[in-house]
Amino acid sequence: MLNSSTVLVSLLVRIVTELGESSAGGATIALVNIDPARLYYLPSRLIAETSDHAFLLLNNVNITAVQPPAVRCHIPLLIIELPADNLKHMENVLVLRNIFNYLSVTGRETRQFAIIVSDTVRSGDLALLARLFAMLDVLDVLYVIVRTNSITLVQFDNDANSYVQLSVNDTLERLFPNRFRGRSYTIAWFEEEPLAVRRDNKIVGVDVDMLNIIAKHQNIDLHDMSDQTLQGSKRFFDLATLRTIDKSDDWVHATALYFPNSYTWCVAVPRFYQLDLSGQLFRPFALDLWLLVLVLAGAHAAYGKLLYPYLQRHHPAMGRLLNPQLKLLFRFLHFLMLETYIAMLTQQLEFSHLPLFPKTLQEFSRSSIPLLAMASDLADIVHHIPRHAHQTVGWNRSLTYDPEQFAILVQCDIFERNIEQYTAMLGKRVHNTLYYLIPEPMLETPLVCLHKKDSRVHTLQRYIDRLKEAGVWQYLVSKWTYRPHSPQYSSQIEDPLARKQLYLTLTHLIPVILNDVMCSVFIQNVCK
Repeated sequence: MLNSSTVLVSLLVRIVTELGESSAGGATIALVNIDPARLYYLPSRLIAETSDHAFLLLNNVNITAVQPPAVRCHIPLLIIELPADNLKHMENVLVLRNIFNYLSVTGRETRQFAIIVSDTVRSGDLALLARLFAMLDVLDVLYVIVRTNSITLVQFDNDANSYVQLSVNDTLERLFPNRFRGRSYTIAWFEEEPLAVRRDNKIVGVDVDMLNIIAKHQNIDLHDMSDQTLQGSKRFFDLATLRTIDKSDDWVHATALYFPNSYTWCVAVPRFYQLDLSGQLFRPFALDLWLLVLVLAGAHAAYGKLLYPYLQRHHPAMGRLLNPQLKLLFRFLHFLMLETYIAMLTQQLEFSHLPLFPKTLQEFSRSSIPLLAMASDLADIVHHIPRHAHQTVGWNRSLTYDPEQFAILVQCDIFERNIEQYTAMLGKRVHNTLYYLIPEPMLETPLVCLHKKDSRVHTLQRYIDRLKEAGVWQYLVSKWTYRPHSPQYSSQIEDPLARKQLYLTLTHLIPVILNDVMCSVFIQNVCK
């Protein structure tokens, strides 16, 4: 019959090997507070039988605060020995917290073995210890009671209210099951359009769709509460969708969930124009068409002054034959050009004002328009962008500004909803149609949750990261938000592409000219 030491080492070797096969590499196995008297054999035998893995040995880690190492290791397995005579002492919370902080394993996918060497400890005696692990947001824990001639594996549920005993021959999935599936979670929906917003008595948005996808796939139930019902609430929320929590901690009890969204900032510039009557006179025709007009006018003058007198003197018969047809052709072309010009000029009477505001970031960087960043941290970031540093102006709340003299740094996707609010804060409410949003983002800022808690359900966090890699998150963002990929122009003359349609080019009139030539020839033949 195998003794307990052999069984324990064999179990840990199997777990380390299986975790190493599923790990991407660079994994470190941590052994903490292993008593050299009771488990003297464990480190040496484990290292000898799994020599291709890195090990980290820590002893005498207690309630004294320790500084985490400068280089963070990937630790898929953590083995901790806990003294049997101190299982129900609350001091264990401080010891465990220091261990987890030092190794940076809280909220990560780290399986943990809690080893207790004792012949008298029973499985039920570990309930308080299991609750301490749960308090520290650690779920994947397997409790191992090492006796003289046997070992007992104990697994508690998420609430540490009940337990089951497992076999050393159970699979890794059985020893460390997916504790995410089949659970019920209470979600705190904090209203922040378009991430989560109330519409028609329903909470909808990017966050909601994202979690619904996960809930359906992972077979979990989501029970949500909005920020309107959270005031004064003392209940615990498993997760919260808010990124920046500035509420009081006495009523916000939630595990922070990190979604892959980020704020994209664009420049909104005031629209201003210049009267351009002279330019409007030349705008109906493009350059090649004006060249054609000059060529036709020169041809008509050359025919009347040079060619026709020459034909009358030397070839009168040919002159009498060609003159009527050429006159008719010139009249047709004159009528065509004149009527087309008048029609195009009439169509473009509204375009007498030429837009002078910049429409790209490159044009904006060359302009003298000051850029107002209404958040001090954003102003510092923009100051470090070389081509915009000279334009950036910090917002002084005690001063009143004329918004029409400043470009404003705004969130791209909610520009139309927020620009009036921004300008009102500056001192004068301006409608969004008076501003032009440059569609190129100037910068992106990541979202940071100030309510620093690592996620208890790291499986959920990993699932969110995988959905982002698959493009699901970006699809939901594009579904619920306005992205200014195509800028909003107040008229065709502001759009560089649409402005091309305001000009008639030579290619537009070549078919018409050919038809005029054929018509003139046909009329001449009929008249004969």
